[in-house]
Amino acid sequence: MLMIRKITVFLLILGCIINLTAVQATERAMKNANNQSSQETLVQGLLTTIENFSREHNISTGQTYKLFAELMQAMPSFSKGGVGLINNDLYVITKESKNKVIIGKNEWIGNNYNEQQLIVTDDSKVLSVINLGPNFKNRKLHFILFKPDVIFFYDWDKFQGGFYKRDVTTSNE
Repeated sequence: MLMIRKITVFLLILGCIINLTAVQATERAMKNANNQSSQETLVQGLLTTIENFSREHNISTGQTYKLFAELMQAMPSFSKGGVGLINNDLYVITKESKNKVIIGKNEWIGNNYNEQQLIVTDDSKVLSVINLGPNFKNRKLHFILFKPDVIFFYDWDKFQGGFYKRDVTTSNE
């Protein structure tokens, strides 16, 4: 039971981290908008573009959203010399017989490449490791990260995620 809880917590955090960068970029873009009306204009322009794309390609708006999400969140990256860049100080090694991550000057070595593992890192070390086992592909995962001002979520199976702003001052407690 403890292992299941550990796996659940770990997967929730990882999924949120995956989506965190996109959400932070969205929040920065929204803060940079001069005022509420210009922000609404940007959002309306994006929605209109998505609707036009759907009509041009004779697909539903929902299919277009799903395609967009898959492109943004599941686009393959290409390693160079067996090293895959995640960010300036975080790399995965793609041509090793072991699962391997380099974080700054630290190196983490996991199980054999054919054993599924999920890890959570910060800027300097691996925080948690979960060995998923061979039946992982049959599971549907949802990641949720609670922060004081926002709750991030991600549905791994649907390539969908987002966030909710929190306002604890109006809670029902």
